Amino acid sequence: MNEQTPIAQCNPDGPGVVQETLRADRVAPARTLLETSVDPTLGTADIPRERYFSQAFHDLEVEKVWKKVWQMACWGQDIPEAGDTIVYDIAGISILVVRQQDGSLKAFRNSCLHRGRALLECSAHVNRLRCPFHAWTWNLDGSVQTIPGKWDFPQMDEAKMNLVPVRLEEWNGFAFINLDDAAPPLSEFLGGMPAQWTEWDLTGRYKALHAVKHMKANWKVVLEAFIESYHVDASHPQQSPFSAAEQTQYDTWEGESHFSRAITLMGLTSTGSPAIRMDLSEQERVRRYVTAYLNQAREELEQPTGQVQDGESAREVMTRLFAKAVGDQLGVNLEDSSPTDIIDGVWYYVFPNFEPWPTLGYPLFYRFRPYGNNPEESLMDIMILSPFEGERPKSAPIIAFGPDEPLEPKLGTLGMIIDQDVAHMAAMQKGLKSCERGLVLAEYQESRIRHYHRTLTNYINA
Repeated sequence: MNEQTPIAQCNPDGPGVVQETLRADRVAPARTLLETSVDPTLGTADIPRERYFSQAFHDLEVEKVWKKVWQMACWGQDIPEAGDTIVYDIAGISILVVRQQDGSLKAFRNSCLHRGRALLECSAHVNRLRCPFHAWTWNLDGSVQTIPGKWDFPQMDEAKMNLVPVRLEEWNGFAFINLDDAAPPLSEFLGGMPAQWTEWDLTGRYKALHAVKHMKANWKVVLEAFIESYHVDASHPQQSPFSAAEQTQYDTWEGESHFSRAITLMGLTSTGSPAIRMDLSEQERVRRYVTAYLNQAREELEQPTGQVQDGESAREVMTRLFAKAVGDQLGVNLEDSSPTDIIDGVWYYVFPNFEPWPTLGYPLFYRFRPYGNNPEESLMDIMILSPFEGERPKSAPIIAFGPDEPLEPKLGTLGMIIDQDVAHMAAMQKGLKSCERGLVLAEYQESRIRHYHRTLTNYINA
């Protein structure tokens, strides 16, 4: 914790509760989670409301942000074989990521150099990159292969007709692209975040789920609901008995503009929630957790393994039940994992739009993007990366959801939780236009929102 900003100034018991609990767990979490940080320079200024619906501001974001920053384009194992491709679209710009013959990845502008047609309209496996309109064709590495009627283009220098490359670098199994040739490398962009991930390796996982939800709200409206826990007690009341949402630890590092972090513990009760007045027993916390999120362990509640024994806490029993149920489901042994790795929420945010959760309890990965060039619509990607043993399973196909289509019928409990968030999005977008002032943010619990807006402002003003 930065000495200039004592914990007590931020939240009377939030980080303190988190750190005390993590240090008391019988299995220690990743070392980086035993640190806290608050950037004392964030201030308390309002956030301009126009950022969420102004076409002019969206256009600035396209030019100053989306064309300048590193952004996650795909999970590398989505395209494991030579000729596999991913189409990544961002704010009207289309990028093609292609697996090469040597196993590496390359990215190109998804545009034919003849008359601009998109070479591919969706992800596919190809042997070459061929424009369907006039059959101009390129090799997988972007080098020109065939130009029909080449004799009729006297102005053309064939040596300059290779596909336009886009910078691509990889981190922890993800492929990132950058449209700016002058931008610093990905390692510099990520700053100190990779050093915090030395105990988490995602390359040994596979993509078990990928859903894309069309939202009737600006991408920042959606993003902001997923980088704070301040809304949990009101919007997800089923979590109150066992999720210490108000005691969430929020970490922003001075000098680190591209990432932040939050930690929410399970097995405790948020001090500000209605559930605190229920005076629930430890066993009742376990029951409510299992009922809400772990249906496969319901029978265990009647067994000794599902009972809170002398000297145990609800947190320990929840960890035991989750490790067994999910370990059996995935065919992996999770018995020696820490409670944080099994049941707690740990989630990072990488500017501008990527949210990776490193632990196994919530192996979630979110991405938020504008929907075309409409500042009042967006897309949210929801991914789960699960561990496996033996041969790597294929990545799950994408499930697309329309603006009014609930996720719960297909995504189960996860879908139900996200549906509770989505229920507010269109109303947020509508209400922002009626605001007479900017957004008023909590100094600590919404510090990550203020942190990324400062970064956004720096890019816009660059």
